[in-house]
Amino acid sequence: MNAKAVAANVTVTQPSKQGNLNAYPAGSYPPLASVVNYNPGITRANNAVVPLNTAGQAAVRCGPTGTSHVIIDLAGYFR
Repeated sequence: MNAKAVAANVTVTQPSKQGNLNAYPAGSYPPLASVVNYNPGITRANNAVVPLNTAGQAAVRCGPTGTSHVIIDLAGYFR
């Protein structure tokens, strides 16, 4: 697959603390803008177009502290 980005629904569930999730090309720095902002114990979701690196990989970062589960449902891709 030679995708440059993916269309996704990104969900954060069971977060232990307030935070945000970033999605970005693997190997690069996380962007300043978040895909999802969340509060403890609340499930939140958002649609996103996530760019991929040249190997077709993406990374996610939840922060600044705490734990959470992340679900990424891909809807399609862009070449």
